[in-house]
Amino acid sequence: MPLVREVIPQRYLQSSYDLARAESVLDVGIKVLKMNNGSPCAGHAAIFEDWPGEELFVRQWFVLESGQALGINETPDGDWTFPVVDYEP
Repeated sequence: MPLVREVIPQRYLQSSYDLARAESVLDVGIKVLKMNNGSPCAGHAAIFEDWPGEELFVRQWFVLESGQALGINETPDGDWTFPVVDYEP
């Protein structure tokens, strides 16, 4: 399984972007990729699930080995953020 730090775009890891919430999970493994949008096809329906957090611009997110979820919040008028929330399937 890849680690969170391996999927977050490098420009966010090598700069002054605010990763405060995601910093605690950078070395946690990713169990599953989830998509918050699109129309699931019968063969891949398991990857489509609503983001369990409050952020509005999360299109893809990850279920972590720690029992949390990490979203990639692609805010259109600002920098991306990486919210971490508790996840219960």
